[in-house]
Amino acid sequence: GSRFGKYFGIQYDKVGDHCGGKITNYLLEKSRVVYQTPGERGFHVFYQLLAGASGQEQQEYGLASPENYHYLNQSGCYTVDGVDDAAEYRDMRNAMNIIGLSPEEQASIFRIIAGILHLGNVTFVDDGKSGSRVGDQNAIDWASSLLQVDGMTLANSLMFRVINTSSGGARKTTYHVPQNPQQAAAARDSLSKTVYDRMFSWLVERVNIALSLHQAPYQNVIGILDIFGFEIFERNGF
Repeated sequence: GSRFGKYFGIQYDKVGDHCGGKITNYLLEKSRVVYQTPGERGFHVFYQLLAGASGQEQQEYGLASPENYHYLNQSGCYTVDGVDDAAEYRDMRNAMNIIGLSPEEQASIFRIIAGILHLGNVTFVDDGKSGSRVGDQNAIDWASSLLQVDGMTLANSLMFRVINTSSGGARKTTYHVPQNPQQAAAARDSLSKTVYDRMFSWLVERVNIALSLHQAPYQNVIGILDIFGFEIFERNGF
């Protein structure tokens, strides 16, 4: 969770005892979802899931080792000295239980995480008509299944840009503009970053709910603003 800007308000009651808190998420380093500089890792949750998932989860989510995923293998860094990703995964699942996430909610989170990894493996090739087509059907099948969307709909949303036009009271016209492989890949990465960002924001809100569950009236707040530590990437974007 260090890769996002946040304001954390620690709340105290009238006698100075801590009685609650709230996290405000400002900016997530979404670029780290789809690309890392050489020698660095992406968000830890990807590696924790791959290292700590049960045999059933590995089968259900189609998991493999990190080097098999485009979103993880670009930097060539898969482990960190002194960090046990499998143990961290168990700790994360325990923390999710503590804040009250149901088994179904936890399964949805990790299904999305796995879906993003498979989405990153979707490749595109030139269709010879100024557009593109999916180069790896297996990857789009896994991604669509885990993200619970129709495979053809997902593929078309990446290979075509939708433009709506209207003038005055005229009837709206919709155009589906083909995208070349580079544009389709950029759309894929944009979708992956957006899905991860929305899932992360939802999780922060669930943490806030847990923090306020037994909250007493507060009179004072100590605010911590953490926006330091962002880096300059060779490739960055939103």
